[in-house]
Amino acid sequence: MKLTLFLFLFGLIVVSSCTTYHDFNKENSFVFHINDSSQVVLGAENRKGPEDCSAVAYLNRLETGLLLTIRVTDDSVRTGNESSYMNDGVEIYMDLRPPRLRKRNIYEKGVFQAVVIPLPGKKNVAPIEWFPKNYHSELTGARAITQLNDSGYVVQVFFPYSNLRRNHYWPRNSFGIDIAINDADSLNRETQMMWRGKADNWSSPANFETITLPKEDKPNRRANPELSGKPNVLLILTSQQTINAMSAYGNPYLKTPNMDALAQAGIRFTQSYCSSPAIGPALSSILTGKYPHLTGVNYTGDKPDSLWMNLGHIMRAGGYESIWGGKWDLPEAFPNTSVQDSSTGFRMINFINPERATGRAIDSDSPLTEAMTKQLQRRPTEPWLMVVSYLNPHDIALLPAKPDIYLPAVNPESAPPLPQNFNSNENEPLFLLDCRREITYDNTLSIVQKYNPAQWRNYIFQYYKLVEKVDAEIGKILTMLETTGYDQNTLIILTSDQGDGNASHRWAGGLSAYQEAVQVPLIISWFGKDFKKQVDSYHLVSGMDILPTILDYAGITEPQGVNGRSLKPIIEKPDTSFREFLITEIASDPSKPERMGRMIRYRSFKYVLYSYGISNEQLFDLQNDPGETVNLAGNPNFSEIKELLRSNLESRMAKTKDYFPIEK
Repeated sequence: MKLTLFLFLFGLIVVSSCTTYHDFNKENSFVFHINDSSQVVLGAENRKGPEDCSAVAYLNRLETGLLLTIRVTDDSVRTGNESSYMNDGVEIYMDLRPPRLRKRNIYEKGVFQAVVIPLPGKKNVAPIEWFPKNYHSELTGARAITQLNDSGYVVQVFFPYSNLRRNHYWPRNSFGIDIAINDADSLNRETQMMWRGKADNWSSPANFETITLPKEDKPNRRANPELSGKPNVLLILTSQQTINAMSAYGNPYLKTPNMDALAQAGIRFTQSYCSSPAIGPALSSILTGKYPHLTGVNYTGDKPDSLWMNLGHIMRAGGYESIWGGKWDLPEAFPNTSVQDSSTGFRMINFINPERATGRAIDSDSPLTEAMTKQLQRRPTEPWLMVVSYLNPHDIALLPAKPDIYLPAVNPESAPPLPQNFNSNENEPLFLLDCRREITYDNTLSIVQKYNPAQWRNYIFQYYKLVEKVDAEIGKILTMLETTGYDQNTLIILTSDQGDGNASHRWAGGLSAYQEAVQVPLIISWFGKDFKKQVDSYHLVSGMDILPTILDYAGITEPQGVNGRSLKPIIEKPDTSFREFLITEIASDPSKPERMGRMIRYRSFKYVLYSYGISNEQLFDLQNDPGETVNLAGNPNFSEIKELLRSNLESRMAKTKDYFPIEK
């Protein structure tokens, strides 16, 4: 009663002498027709027809708030009972959560029910009763006006944007809504009609219908990220995440709800490859759309060729603000933030004190998230490209040399099982054998050769825990994106620079052409937009395709010389042909530049050529041997397909001036 009295007095003060309704444009309204017998969810036998109980509602987006006008036809209006549902009146259910949270069938922040009962008399400022009764649901600035007439009544409710922003995910164009009309012809409610829901709608937000409203006629520039007509772009990078290290890809041994949410709201590619299984070269390709040997970055620690414009430069020239936060490795581990506009092409975010930069994700990923969420809260007026480059799960590279910094599995037997292709292949090419026994990069691979099966299972356990850690950071970014309203007009791309052996073939890290090292997740999402296909298991895609894809969606002309291709055509028309052959480059040791490798994919076959060794070829039939356990390179039955792949590899290398000396 106190709440009702407070809301009544507050509404009376706000509306003052206003006893007329807001004008609204029916043509620009979202219209709800509640007049069919199939919409009666309670007391269907007591409804005599549309004249007895029906309604039509209009929802309008005004300059300062949402206006909902409900015209109810009722042969006799009854009020005055203690319980709200035993009166004639309307119940309004709204779910303002972003799409990725609407699958949670619970009341929480962003979900509420508003009950308005028409008061005796012609025109009245009416109280609103909120459910559930907590600070998330009560919009104290909302006001309701009711008006009785000979054939029923009208309820009009105004929800100001300022109050929606305070406790809800606003602004947004689409959200869930339902409307219930209670008809109490006797002392008890006899009939309830709903626009879309079911009888238990009051407890089931998942039943609300998703609607999309027209945009505001006079948008507030700082409140409307769609003003420019161009999408914002959020590129999220993880480091050393193999493609199946995500529950969305069917892995039951880890939980990645935030990455999964992106997959549910977009398209997930299952034939996605990095341009190189090494961090620096792979990043150089993501930022330029070119092969690593053309960017000048063959090894992590190399500096990119200054002749090439990267994604940051191109987007800035196209009217975007380009922002980078996190791991860089081109060549510094973290970029120089002492200048706002450097040769990097991005405005670099200083998110960690250099003295505290330990090179461990546990010390850098959380501060990075905090810094980048603050960038979103700045609400830049121009369209933006934001790259959030996380270090995890790359911390797994520290485990072999520093096992004491990790917590062991609570129960070794509870750790994930070893993969089916755990044992290393017989007669591996000399290139791979050298990688196993020599010190390259972080020395991980040479140490793990002495691992027993229990240690390998612990490696997998720790690796998945690191993936879950970075997933939690990604969730914070997505929450801020939704809170600021940018999710409605933001293209989101999630990928990783390289994969990790993750115990397959007794391999750890990258530097090989095995699937676990070269296949990386790639998800493209745009909340509020429908993708024709959620999973693409057919097209061969590469990290080089990210730059042309972003430029295509941003409406910016692609520079000449880009090797990657925009994924937009195959996203919009999944049956579109794309590429037949895909190449990945491998270079293992900067002190031995003659040691190189190249991989080419064609349909279900993968061919690898290394620069030295007697047996310097690998050929796998991934359809019949997905674990790559049988090398078919020496099998005469597959000589024709091997020659096809080798000739295509050599011709493409010649075309891009990829000089690949092969030791005789």
